[in-house]
Amino acid sequence: MSLTNAYTVLYDSTDTETGTGANPFTIDGTVTANQGTAAAVASAWPIKVTDGVDTAEVVNAAPGAGAFGLVVRIAGAIATSIAQPATSTVTSVAVNDTVDTILASNANRMGAILWNDGPNNVFVKLGAAATTASFTVRMSNKSEWEIPFPVYTGIITGICDTGQTATVLATELTP
Repeated sequence: MSLTNAYTVLYDSTDTETGTGANPFTIDGTVTANQGTAAAVASAWPIKVTDGVDTAEVVNAAPGAGAFGLVVRIAGAIATSIAQPATSTVTSVAVNDTVDTILASNANRMGAILWNDGPNNVFVKLGAAATTASFTVRMSNKSEWEIPFPVYTGIITGICDTGQTATVLATELTP
């Protein structure tokens, strides 16, 4: 990540920028701000704030348990990337009138698309033990359902009405 001409903007408890002429930054008590030692990143000099007892590093991260810190927001552009699925696996699942697993639990699941290839309705549940009374979506013959974002990574089950069967094509997207 590269921050060009990065600077820090402080906000008060009402989410108003502080350190301006209209809203000056004040500290009650004695506080010393010292430049730390050179960091591993070239030209980086961490800042530490202390009241003489406790020391708080100024960082762009949430403080850990028992840590002292300032809430700091980075103003400027921060490069980000979104993980994209690279693998698509299609499985044909026979669904009948007893609960069937359409997709097993998968912590790496980034997406899933279900296609009811018919010939009957399939009651799909994001979770175990789908029934015709406890389900997430009812898929009619020749219909598609894309698992919504954020993607559910647990077990996906399905069931048909009594005496009926269907085939579900389950496409699972993973890294």
